Amino acid sequence: MNRRFTTFKHISIYNCSAEELYTWHSRSGALERLLPPWEKTTILLQRGGIEPGGRVELRMRAGLIPFSSWSHEHFFEDTRDGAMLTDVVDYVLPGHNYLPSWVKKYVTFNLEKLFAHRQRILTEDIVLHQRYSTKPLRILITDIVNASPKVSIFWTIYLGASPTSIIICFPFGNLAARNVNLRHSCS
Repeated sequence: MNRRFTTFKHISIYNCSAEELYTWHSRSGALERLLPPWEKTTILLQRGGIEPGGRVELRMRAGLIPFSSWSHEHFFEDTRDGAMLTDVVDYVLPGHNYLPSWVKKYVTFNLEKLFAHRQRILTEDIVLHQRYSTKPLRILITDIVNASPKVSIFWTIYLGASPTSIIICFPFGNLAARNVNLRHSCS
């Protein structure tokens, strides 16, 4: 039987370089981060990542319709507006050649929803990454319950807490030595 693929294409622009966008996609866990929770996609096999030769086998569907075959390619390009990501998906549905047109419209609607979700997640992650990855973070662990406010303020100033600091408050005693050690390991 001659199976004919249907092609779905999604183009999105991100406020970063194509290299940054590719790097995000190549990180461990990127695929899992982009999978929409409502689709209940199962990763059956994963060898490598997005780089050439990487292979992922998924069990997935578009709404109620499972896919018989799915091939997904990413194209990263720098543009004057930012990084352009073009997703090209070739897919086959069970009984693909005999399905009424409304089924393919239903699948297209679900794919548009899926890729809008991916674009929203990716846009938010890129913004957060750009905001926090350029400056080293300092971590202050303070015993806010047992320490006097003056002691907590002293350690905050001593460790150089700033808008890029993470302050963790735990109710346990004798933190002065721990704070000094953190100062040496985090600076």
